Amino acid sequence: MLPENYCNIKYEKNIKHWDDGLPLGNGDIGCLIWGNGSKLRLSIDKGNLWDCSGAVKPEGDFTYKSLQKFVRQRRARKISKTFDAPYAMPTPTKLPAGKIIINLKNKNIDSAELDTASAKAKIVSKDIQIESFVHAEKPIGFIRANIPLDFLIENPEFGEIGKGKKYKTKAAITQSLKNLHYEKAEKGSLSIKNIKYKYFTQKVNERLTYGIFIATASNEAAYTVSVAENKEKAKANAVALLSSAIKSGYDENFLSHKKWWNNFWNESFIELPDKYIEQKWYITNYLLGSCSREGYAPMPLQGVWTADNGQLPPWKGDYHFDLNIQLCYLSYLKSNHLSCGKSYIDFLLNNEEAAEKFARNFYAANGLCLPSVMDINGNALGGWAMYSLSPTNQAWLCSGIKDYCDYSGDDKLLKSKAYPYMKKYGEFLLSIMKKDKRGKLVLPLSSSPETHDNRLSAWLKPNSNYDNSMIRCHFKNLLEISEKLKLYDDKEKWQSVLNQLQELPVGRDNVLMLSANERQKHSHRHFSHLISIYPLGLLQYDKAEDKNIIDASVADLERLGTKEYCGYSFAWLANFQAIQKRGKDTLNTLNIFWNDFCLQNTFHVNGDYKKTGKSKLTYRLFSLEGNFCAADALQNMLLQCKENRIELFPGVPAEWKNISFDLLAAGNVRVKAVMKNGELQAAELLCKSDRRTKVIFKNKEINIDLKKGETKTINF
Repeated sequence: MLPENYCNIKYEKNIKHWDDGLPLGNGDIGCLIWGNGSKLRLSIDKGNLWDCSGAVKPEGDFTYKSLQKFVRQRRARKISKTFDAPYAMPTPTKLPAGKIIINLKNKNIDSAELDTASAKAKIVSKDIQIESFVHAEKPIGFIRANIPLDFLIENPEFGEIGKGKKYKTKAAITQSLKNLHYEKAEKGSLSIKNIKYKYFTQKVNERLTYGIFIATASNEAAYTVSVAENKEKAKANAVALLSSAIKSGYDENFLSHKKWWNNFWNESFIELPDKYIEQKWYITNYLLGSCSREGYAPMPLQGVWTADNGQLPPWKGDYHFDLNIQLCYLSYLKSNHLSCGKSYIDFLLNNEEAAEKFARNFYAANGLCLPSVMDINGNALGGWAMYSLSPTNQAWLCSGIKDYCDYSGDDKLLKSKAYPYMKKYGEFLLSIMKKDKRGKLVLPLSSSPETHDNRLSAWLKPNSNYDNSMIRCHFKNLLEISEKLKLYDDKEKWQSVLNQLQELPVGRDNVLMLSANERQKHSHRHFSHLISIYPLGLLQYDKAEDKNIIDASVADLERLGTKEYCGYSFAWLANFQAIQKRGKDTLNTLNIFWNDFCLQNTFHVNGDYKKTGKSKLTYRLFSLEGNFCAADALQNMLLQCKENRIELFPGVPAEWKNISFDLLAAGNVRVKAVMKNGELQAAELLCKSDRRTKVIFKNKEINIDLKKGETKTINF
């Protein structure tokens, strides 16, 4: 079902900031359209455009052995200098590609609209009308206007080799592009067979040159970002690509582009009485389809919309595995956009060699483990050692791989690649853990991401609740997979390991602790100690003992308040509330997130930038994880599933009487359900394999035998 017009992004004035722009993309090429005055800017991005030079190497003091020693010696400055300081270097970093500027002839923007159904932008300025889209399947953007347009291409303002200081150390959040020193960009133009080209090429290093190229003919234009070993190849590739695009024309390309998006929107739908919340779900899925595609790199912190403000992207646009990337890849499962999530899964599996190398060189361990802050090639960037070099964040990544296999029903991938990869991480954990006095396996160091920031107090008594949850989750997953694949020797091994793990530390009041001797005492943005509730699902709300722990822990979290929250914290809290089936509270929390921590185009900017008082963090730094975490909370209001159990409309507010959806449940079960006047009107299940499942609505439940390819109608 195509999203309605009320799901579009609309402006009736100039778009003043780059991060307010109309977002276009296809997982490879990204574009933000914005303008403040008579210049319309198309800020262009390329997903794999990185400068990976200067990566920190796991040698000398930059090793797990040295980290353990410095922690024992209480040498905070040494820890920071060795492990955190490298992150202040300007590289490795994601790079902005540049921008295309259109002269609006001294006229302001009167209106700008992004049609989410067709992924096309329309900008109106007096007598000028401009349309643009980034093709869904080609690395090309298209522009058409009602009059011939004047285009200008601008390269990013990097520093020049030989001019100024090599770099100025500063927090990676706000570094200038001038800290990157390259050869001066070369600009040019040419004309071939009535097609005019403008371009620049930028040499980054001896192996990488890129450029933005735009081809125009009459009132139509096509552009691309060409990446190659040198400028000659970049130019030849761009000219060949764009000449074909211009010859086939805007309309023909738009037809194939729109077909892809029609298929995308047919993969799921929701219909709610609250159209504001419905709109946010559709826009969030639009962002997913625009910035994550199978065959390309997964979205880093800002997807394919790198900053256009003269600075490095926030946090260098890297891959953060302590929370950010994992939250980005939560909602795609139930929304049935599996091909979008496949980029994430392939990225992890294809980086197996890098993960093995890092495990060997940094941890001196067997198996595999990726650094938790890394570039596109799997190189460590450093950062707060408590999370950037955590050995357990990899368990969250592995859990994401298993979730993909569960929802897609791809048993072939599970057996051939996923399980062997996950097994190697299990071997890694076993090679670094030791038995304590009680015979339980513990880590030599333990932490809970971002808890106590970069202080010595961040090192918690092993194992922290976070680490314990991650480790238990991983070996539980290995046990389940080995049983499914009938690998009985493996099953016996993983069960033995589970028997040797600590239980989750829980206080006398049933509240999940930070660690066995410490509990969370103040507001905090990262709910790492509650990871077992969501998204790992180690604790299940339908089990009485677990329910008591979940209720007590979430109540304690809410008691501590939102003073230290980022936007994604509200999205995460909404998922807890959805699991508790607190529909009204979930809806209220999602409204806070989308109203107060997102821009008009729905980009999550972390801070309470409107200064509503809901958080003392008021900065405006764009990253995407909150968007997808919030969308998953909404989906968890409509559908929850675990272990052959599907619950319909479990967490909707009482006032939502009329709702329908088409979503995906684990086991590759497509679920369509309609509720009218608060009662289940219709429900259909379609599965790609034979399976037995339990379907629940309110206090009613029924066991269903599903046959491969057959649609089953549910009647209670």
